Amino acid sequence: MYNDIERGPLANALALHYFSEDSVNAKGCFYFIEQWILNHGLTPTKMGGKGDKNITFSRGKKTLEKSNFKDIKQQGIWIAALPPEDRIGTEGFDFLMSAWIHFDECIKDSFCVFSWDDQLIPWDNIYINDLVKDLCQFLKPQYGYAFQRDFKKGPGFYPGGIIVGLDHDDETKEERQEITNWGITGLADENDPDYEPHMIRDVYPLNFLSPQHLKAPIGSQTLQQWIQSDPSHGTLEEILPDFWSWAVDPQYIEDLKTTLLPHNFLIAHMTL
Repeated sequence: MYNDIERGPLANALALHYFSEDSVNAKGCFYFIEQWILNHGLTPTKMGGKGDKNITFSRGKKTLEKSNFKDIKQQGIWIAALPPEDRIGTEGFDFLMSAWIHFDECIKDSFCVFSWDDQLIPWDNIYINDLVKDLCQFLKPQYGYAFQRDFKKGPGFYPGGIIVGLDHDDETKEERQEITNWGITGLADENDPDYEPHMIRDVYPLNFLSPQHLKAPIGSQTLQQWIQSDPSHGTLEEILPDFWSWAVDPQYIEDLKTTLLPHNFLIAHMTL
């Protein structure tokens, strides 16, 4: 069964990082993702199978239930609600809603990405904060962010430091380098001397921070003090014990990046 909806060009996405495989409730995550899609009037249609081959959701669900969901921790999981077949070019880009939980022994970060069509669920800070609170029942992230990105630029791949949909020209050089920085220092090398636990990837409309981030030195202040010193720096809300939502008005994001750059705090903008 396919979802008879014309997908729009813009995705909203939530990425959560730095949780251990052992902390994940795989069964709970699976059923949460299924219900998340169903609650928005869609049907999950495909999921990732072994060998990077996508299979029907119904088939994959039966297989996982038989194994008590142990395969999720071995290979991660991708679940998507897709439009009709004639509107799909590549399933990893042309979904209406998707969720990907990624585990990799070769990098220091396990992460999850929830992406959805902005036409189906328009951007809303309260909705995204609530989604984070729900997900934290099943995994224990230490960092996260929510963003908007064109589907053609791979919102599901962006949190993994993967460059897609960008031409190799001067116009995209800076953005490509920012993604590469995250892939190298934010994700890949546990022993990278440039990485410190208080660092974040960049400044987004919504950022999810742990205590080590709020203690980051920003001049003579901590990040928490700096945020709370000026309304244009955004607002902090402790949405769960020791997990904070930092909301930033998009009109101030570029100015805040410029202010934070000298403090070696934003991984995307480091000189590697």
